Amino acid sequence: MIYGDVFMLVNAVCDYLALFLTALFLRRSVRIGRLLLGAAVGGVYALFYLYIAHYRLLSFLLSLGASALMTLAAFSFRSVKYYLRALFSFYLISLLLGGTVNALCTFLLPKSASPWVCLLLLAVFLGSAAPAILLGGRLFQTRTKERRVCISFTYDSCNYECRAFVDSGNLLFDRESGLAVIVLSPALFSQTPACMRTIEISTVSDKAVLPCFLPEKLSVGGCERKALLAIALRGFGDGIGALVPEALLI
Repeated sequence: MIYGDVFMLVNAVCDYLALFLTALFLRRSVRIGRLLLGAAVGGVYALFYLYIAHYRLLSFLLSLGASALMTLAAFSFRSVKYYLRALFSFYLISLLLGGTVNALCTFLLPKSASPWVCLLLLAVFLGSAAPAILLGGRLFQTRTKERRVCISFTYDSCNYECRAFVDSGNLLFDRESGLAVIVLSPALFSQTPACMRTIEISTVSDKAVLPCFLPEKLSVGGCERKALLAIALRGFGDGIGALVPEALLI
C-alpha cells in the first residue's frame, strides 16, 4: 500500500533532481523557486496519474503535456528555441534517471513481463541515452567555446554596439527578475549612464557591487534577448566590450 502524499513527494523529489540536472547541463542560472514550482507540478500530476494509468494513450499524452508544463514553470519562455532546448534536455535527463524507461515499461510491456526484460530495456535505453547526452553537451559547449559575438543595446535613447566574449564563467543572474547579466566595459561610455540598481558579484579574490540597468532593447549575435546589463569597474582589453553568459546563446 502506497500513500498518495508519499507517492507525490517521491515523484516531486525526482522531478526536482531532473530539472536541476537539466539546468546544470544547459548551464542556465535558474532560481530554486522555479525549480520547486516545476517539481510541484510533476508531483501533483504523478498523483493524478494513478487515476488515469489504465487509459494508456490518454495518460501518455497527458504525461507529455505535464513535462512540457514542468519545463515551462522551471525555465520560463524566452523564445521557442530557448524553451525547446530545455524541454529536449529535460527529456534526456529524465531518460537517464529512469523516468521515461518506467513509463515505456508501463505502456509497452504486459504486466506479466519478466523483471529481466525490464532490466534489459533499462540497459538498452541507458546505453543509447548516455552517448546522446554527452554528445549533446559537448555540442552545446563547443558552439560557444572561445566565441565572440556582437551585441547592441539601447538605453536612455542612446544606441551602443560592441564585440563581446562568451564567458562560461559568467553565471550572474538577477535574483529579482531571474534574468542573466551581461557585464559591460566602462570604456563603452563617455559618461556613466544613470543606473537605479546594483548587483553584487563575487570572485575568487574579491567582491564588488556593480551598477546595472535594464536596456530598452538588446541584441546578442543578431537575436533579440532580454538581460540585465552591469558596468564593470575596469575594462577587459583586446577590444572586448562585454562578457556574455552562455545561457543567452543556447
